[in-house]
Amino acid sequence: MKRRAAGIWIAALLSAISPLTTTANGLPIYIEDNHAGTFYWLAPNIDLDQPHTLILFDAHSDASGIFDSDKIRSALRNVASKEDRQTALGRWRSKGVVQCFNWIEPLMPAPIEKVIWVPAEKLSESQIREY
Repeated sequence: MKRRAAGIWIAALLSAISPLTTTANGLPIYIEDNHAGTFYWLAPNIDLDQPHTLILFDAHSDASGIFDSDKIRSALRNVASKEDRQTALGRWRSKGVVQCFNWIEPLMPAPIEKVIWVPAEKLSESQIREY
C-alpha cells in the first residue's frame, strides 16, 4: 500500500518523493533554476524502477511532449553502467535533447508516476515590483 504525500509542504521549487519511503527525515529536495537541469539531476539520482511523486512548484507545468520520449526512457534504463548513463546524459544535455518546457514527460510514467503541480498565484499590478 502506498502512502500519499498529502499534507507535506516544502519551501522549494521542486521535490521528488518516493511514496513508499517518505519520512520526515528522508524527503529529497532539489532546487534548480534551469528546469532542464532537473531532468539531468533526477535521471541518475532516483531509482528508475520505483514509483515517485513529483511536487512541482512552478508557474508552468513543464510537461509538453518531447520527440522520441520513448527512446529517451529506454536509453535511461538500457545502459551497461551508471557511467554510461552519465555519458548519455552529458551528450543529451550538450545537444539540448531535453528542454525546460518538456523535461518531465521523458520521466513518465516511470519513474515519475504522479505530478502534483502547484502553480504560482497570479499577481496584480500592485504586487509586481522591480528591484
